[in-house]
Amino acid sequence: MAGPAQVTVTVDRARCMGTGICVEFAPGTFAHDDQAKAIVLSPSDDPTDIIASAVEACPTGALHLGPEEPEEPEGSEKREEVER
Repeated sequence: MAGPAQVTVTVDRARCMGTGICVEFAPGTFAHDDQAKAIVLSPSDDPTDIIASAVEACPTGALHLGPEEPEEPEGSEKREEVER
């Protein structure tokens, strides 16, 4: 049996408007900081499909999910890996 998969969740803080949709969808993965910008919590308590729904629901496209690390835009939060 294979071990847990690793996914990478990235927040582009320059694009984040702080709508809170990600926090509503996946409160075990996302929170807001002092500037009302999304941050990634680690370890996550949310299943990967819930995290993916939060990423897709982001109105600004500030969230990214994938097995590989995408190119990091300036102002992005440090990537955090969440074990699944």
